[in-house]
Amino acid sequence: MKDENQVMKFTPEQKLILKLLCDIHQKLNIDDGMNSNVIAYAIETNNTWAITDHHHFDFEEPVSREKVTFVCDILDMYENINYSFKQLSAQEKESIKNLCGVKDDDKNPIPFPGFDGNNEGIYRSIISMLFKMERYIELNGKPLNSHRRMVPTYQKMLNIYEEVNDHSSGSPLSVKALNKILDCF
Repeated sequence: MKDENQVMKFTPEQKLILKLLCDIHQKLNIDDGMNSNVIAYAIETNNTWAITDHHHFDFEEPVSREKVTFVCDILDMYENINYSFKQLSAQEKESIKNLCGVKDDDKNPIPFPGFDGNNEGIYRSIISMLFKMERYIELNGKPLNSHRRMVPTYQKMLNIYEEVNDHSSGSPLSVKALNKILDCF
């Protein structure tokens, strides 16, 4: 549950509008994943914290450009990792397979693990938005739940990636570079 300073606060006018919208939502039997019964009851009883908790929204924390850039950098890195892996010889691929969970997937052999659903929701929401915008869909198309915090790991990976990647050449990463990046897991 969020702390008291992060709970949504509505004016009486906003509460009335939301209650009417919930009534319309219910009457039209809209099936969009929103539980208008919970929302209406939360508004009626002043338990607005339940709206964000029940629907896993974070209305209070706007998404910063810095976080979007961080996620895009991670996804760019994963695209390059997968591109580079596909360029390797069979023997080189085997050495990488032993290091990380390589899938038998021609499109995405080194899967992007995603972010922790419990603690890194803002990053998952950024990925969802990027996928809605049809960006990076080759990496999966759905935001994955890593079930563990990944931001520190991705930061380590990005730091190494920046050291070993020659952005200007466009050439694939070497086996040594891939091993070094993927060894962060």
